[in-house]
Amino acid sequence: MKNNYYFLYYFFDNPYVRWMRVLLFLSMGVLVYLNLGNGRFVISILPIYCVLILQEFFIHFKLENSNPPKKITDKFKHVIECVDYKSRAHLERYNNLEKIIGEFSNVSESQYLSRLLNFKFLYQVTDITEEDILRKARDVVASAGGKYIHAIDIYVSYLILTDEKSRELFKNDITQKDILHVHSWVRKLYSIDLKHHTGLRFSGSGVFDFFVFGWSEQIARFASNFTKEVLSNSTTSPMGRNSEYDLLITALLKNSSSNALLVGGAGVGKTTLISKFVIDSNEGLLPSHISNKTVFKLYAERLIAGINNTGDLETRFIELFSELSHAGNIIVYIPNIENIFGGGGLNFDISGALIEYLRSNQIKIIGSTTDEAFHSYIYQKQEIKALFDIIEMNEPDEDTALFMVLEKASELEHLNNVTISYDAVKESCALSDSYATDGSAM
Repeated sequence: MKNNYYFLYYFFDNPYVRWMRVLLFLSMGVLVYLNLGNGRFVISILPIYCVLILQEFFIHFKLENSNPPKKITDKFKHVIECVDYKSRAHLERYNNLEKIIGEFSNVSESQYLSRLLNFKFLYQVTDITEEDILRKARDVVASAGGKYIHAIDIYVSYLILTDEKSRELFKNDITQKDILHVHSWVRKLYSIDLKHHTGLRFSGSGVFDFFVFGWSEQIARFASNFTKEVLSNSTTSPMGRNSEYDLLITALLKNSSSNALLVGGAGVGKTTLISKFVIDSNEGLLPSHISNKTVFKLYAERLIAGINNTGDLETRFIELFSELSHAGNIIVYIPNIENIFGGGGLNFDISGALIEYLRSNQIKIIGSTTDEAFHSYIYQKQEIKALFDIIEMNEPDEDTALFMVLEKASELEHLNNVTISYDAVKESCALSDSYATDGSAM
């Protein structure tokens, strides 16, 4: 069936057929306009018009969004079966490799890659064949953990193959490792393989969510909607930290004491890991128990402000968590969780009040802290520690760190309307040890 979809797409994507579709719509519109006074004629022509509309819906929402019949890991007769329909149609329709690569270099993903690398594309006449490029594209996609071959994969494969002779990348101080790193990042940023899906998916919060948890004075005073904060900045799930992320999901899926504590130095990506959960949960990509959850971020320093004794603090804490539990569908994220265990110079230990909620199935809690704070304020509290799944987050390796900085650079680009080059990102990673300082548990 998928092969039939491709042949249908190839037919409708023909330039002459596209023009014919446009002319049919215009002709029908003109006919209706000229016969507005003839109700019988307009009614008789409506079924034809509806068929044309349904045809366009089928083309745009089914054919164009269907995945290729084969993944790069499947058995196939030819690698062309793994290429997305639009790119495949270009490859099969045109024999001019210069024209094809030129068009692939102009898609938004390829342009962003070239901009990050500060590289200006120039077609090189070589004896490289389309077959060579497709075989290389399969390897490039595999190295990026992808499933299908798209225009950017073919473009990158062409650059790598031609560089062996032209040395254009080398002349621009771009290594093959550089281009593969950026290629993997751009694929992730643009959700290349995920763009082609069928069916309807509903994600995000509803218009009446305010009435579920927006009414609470306590929540407004001492917490913020972390889900809203994350989704307002990005809808792309961060890369890396897969093993730690799997441990977090496993902890949250437990039937009881489904709480997690992220332990690691400042800047290792604890908040980023929770942001990844927020995005995946919002998109409905996780098991139903933890999909479409709203994460609220609790500020311990706000909770403790103005309090003179532990009893008053426990009362305030219980009131807040009672409201959070009542709201439902909520996960509480507590950065610097050691602050409610007497840390952070706040000197109030209300860990006893937290135990009830850690044991409860009504609310899930994610905490984060540094290694030092964990051993100073939490490690000795065996009853508390047993109610958390402890997830240690060590310093990221070079590749993971690079992707983390690329993600942050992408946010800065979006916010400030600037372009940050890959060289700048690499340099910032290289100099990070010189400027890194101790900070919060973020």
